Amino acid sequence: MNDLLSVIEIIAQKHPDIMGSVKEFSNSLPDDDQRSLILYNVGEGVGRRVFMKKYKPIKDDDFIAQSLKKIVLPSISPFSMAKIKDNEIHVSVCPFCFHIKEQQSSCQCHFLTGFICGLIGPEEVSVVEIQCRAQKNPACVFQVNKKY
Repeated sequence: MNDLLSVIEIIAQKHPDIMGSVKEFSNSLPDDDQRSLILYNVGEGVGRRVFMKKYKPIKDDDFIAQSLKKIVLPSISPFSMAKIKDNEIHVSVCPFCFHIKEQQSSCQCHFLTGFICGLIGPEEVSVVEIQCRAQKNPACVFQVNKKY
């Protein structure tokens, strides 16, 4: 556990230049059932730390839309190409799955899913990747919904 906390701290300190560290960490993980959960948890931890360092909570009725616009988009734009549509982030150039050559049956951007959730607040929202370029879709799409 302490090793993961160290990884989270190191990656968060490097934001926005995190891709090398994320890929190095990802490559060190075994290809098993725990991989996606570990990547999600590290992404969420990094997102929380980036949020605490750079942003303030948005407190209005439309906080998801405002958070996507004012927090998530600026935080991921240094390493991806993305746009907002309603309560979704559409990432047309995703560094987490562009290298995957064979079509996948499931979404592959676990770190980015966790990162987005951590940036907004896992207590407040759930984030689900509903489409992935690794599945031969035109974009990775992350749906953000308020928890009730």
